[in-house]
This record gives sequence, C-alpha cells and structure tokens, in this order.
Amino acid sequence: MAHVREMGVWMPIVLKYFWYACWALITPGLLGTVTIMAWVYYEPDDFEGYVFPPGIQFMGWGLELFAVAVVLAFVIHTYVVRIMKGKSISFRVMFLEPTPLWGPRIEVKKVVKGKDNEGFEQDDQ
Repeated sequence: MAHVREMGVWMPIVLKYFWYACWALITPGLLGTVTIMAWVYYEPDDFEGYVFPPGIQFMGWGLELFAVAVVLAFVIHTYVVRIMKGKSISFRVMFLEPTPLWGPRIEVKKVVKGKDNEGFEQDDQ
C-alpha cells in the first residue's frame, strides 16, 4: 500500500485492508477455485442437446488453459530473469513493489496550435 501513500491518496484504513484483500487474496482465490471446480466437475460441452466432438472439446480446454499458461509463463520468466541478474526473488519485491522506472511521466512542453478564445473569462473561485 506504499504506492497509495506515495500518490497522496487518502483512504480509510478499512478500505485499505479491503482493497489489499481483494487484490491479493479474494480475486486470485476465487479465480483458482472456479477453475479447479470446472476441472473437477467437468461435463462435455453441449448446445441444445448436441455434444461437441472431442476436437472441439480439446480446443475449449486449450483456450481456458492458455490464459493460465500465460500467467504462469510470466511468473517463471520473471523468476528466471531475476535469478540470472542476482536480484531478490521475494514475491513481495517482485510483484507488489514498484520498480525504479515507476512514477509520474516526464512532462513535455506541448505546442499549442490554433487560436485562443479571446471571449473566455475564467470564474474567480
């Protein structure tokens, strides 16, 4: 939650714990539970009584597992790269803390094209 403090965003303490619990525990837990329950209680896919052939069933499993494989591949790649560079492989450091490159973007002076609205007057508030 250091990033929230760093941005200067005020949050009630209860909301901070709720936010952390949702992103670190509840969401991954629910996604994992739904995926595992779908595997355990698997029934062949069908539509209005027509059971799809095994090749289509396999393609459906492949689509579902592709998303899981991408996440696992990212985690494995991150671990391998960090080990090769001699950096910490702590989960907290790797996935929950910002990198040195994280932060506000560098402002670039924009060239304004067009005409100003000479009739515009800003309210004094």
